[in-house]
Amino acid sequence: MSAIVTDDRDEDWYTNGRGWSIITERVMKDLDPAQVETFETYASTIGLNFGRIEQPTRGEVARWVLRAVETLAGPEAAEHGWDTDNSRNHLGELVVMLRAMA
Repeated sequence: MSAIVTDDRDEDWYTNGRGWSIITERVMKDLDPAQVETFETYASTIGLNFGRIEQPTRGEVARWVLRAVETLAGPEAAEHGWDTDNSRNHLGELVVMLRAMA
């Protein structure tokens, strides 16, 4: 299964289900229970559509995901096998998307 993240301009970023699962687990690791509930309102096993999230919540959710992705692309990259140029480039595309909304 694959997952898709759609930004507020209707641009898409794709990944596999395993990758998305790792990202969502990392996001929730840093959130308090109320924030986890908010995140789960918008994110699912098949992705996240930021176009369906109103501001200021959209920016908040984008910052949560951005923080997780930056951690996964940096200090935790090797742990998930994402310490390759291809993985860094792929995650970098998501970082660019998220920064524009954060």
